[in-house]
Amino acid sequence: MCDFYNSDNVFKKFKVVEFPTSFVGLATTQELDVEIDLNTRAYLKTMHDGSLIKLNDAREISASHRAFDITQINSHVIQITFIPKTECISRAKRKKQSDNRFVFDLRLIKVDGVNCCDNELHSEIGRYYISGQFEYCKIAHHPKVISFGEVIMNTVVKKYLRIRNESNVIAAKVQYVRMPGFEVAPERFTILPNSSKRICVSVKPNCLKVGNTLIFKITNPHSVLDESFNSKSENANYIKYLISTELNVIVLGRLRDVKIESMHKLIEQDRKYTYVQEELHIHQQRKEVANQQLQVCKSTYAKMPLKENFSTKKEKCYLEAQLKAKKMPDDFCKKLRQGLTPYDLFDILFLPFSINFGRVGLSTCGEQDVIIKNKTRLDLNLA
Repeated sequence: MCDFYNSDNVFKKFKVVEFPTSFVGLATTQELDVEIDLNTRAYLKTMHDGSLIKLNDAREISASHRAFDITQINSHVIQITFIPKTECISRAKRKKQSDNRFVFDLRLIKVDGVNCCDNELHSEIGRYYISGQFEYCKIAHHPKVISFGEVIMNTVVKKYLRIRNESNVIAAKVQYVRMPGFEVAPERFTILPNSSKRICVSVKPNCLKVGNTLIFKITNPHSVLDESFNSKSENANYIKYLISTELNVIVLGRLRDVKIESMHKLIEQDRKYTYVQEELHIHQQRKEVANQQLQVCKSTYAKMPLKENFSTKKEKCYLEAQLKAKKMPDDFCKKLRQGLTPYDLFDILFLPFSINFGRVGLSTCGEQDVIIKNKTRLDLNLA
């Protein structure tokens, strides 16, 4: 134990550098002024497992140190960059660190003046705690694919898209990367945590080949949209978010004049069918042929009349020689009318089986056609 060690010297220079919550993979930078010459009068070390080690050595073995990058700007100022990567998070979880925060300390060790002993801890004249919190970027959108269908060249088609930020803590700053043929309004916006934003996507193709992907760039809400945000370098500080689109660009030629001869020859068909001129005469001839075929079919299924001299269940006839003069019943020698049996009901079909009127407004009426097919040998009377 050193009798000349004064622990109060440690807190003469004390500061907590706390970074705002950042998305995983995005960098946040702050500067720290140690107020002493780092080239001649002091140097920085960190504590790990109870011993002072260099920062580069600590980054090799510690997940908290690996999430930060320290660069000396000048003799007094250092730049601290917080970059929470998946590599650091997975290494921390293997050591059973379930917190979403990285913390480590910086020890300022002096080299000039008089020291009480050779212990580096007794030469400490300043301490800085560095802390940073992270969260995964959880962005979703609906619909998954924006379908524009067939789009005529040099015409505008608009679709709406909703982007949702499913993060719990941090807001997402989003910017659209301009592409030929597509426009997004608004181009820059911020989505608060657990909220969504509705945007309008417009397409106006001026050529047959148009891209099928929209690109958005996401960054931290405290980041500044500088030139690196629009750069294509790998070190740019943003997360790329892609949205797929589907469209077929078509070109309309010169419209030809359509001579109206019949409703079924029009480009846009009407629900009512009309015959004109020669088609009406052909339609009447076909209708006469159809009526003739109908009569032939009815005669095929018709029953031949039965002439019997003896009584049956259907007809009651007696020979005049064997009969005495008496009053006959009213149904004498009359055909009994044959009725439908339960099995004949299966031969009567109503098409369609279920009538769907769709949406019918109040105090209005809807119409649907029903086809009745009679496959029995009897005539039907519907009332």
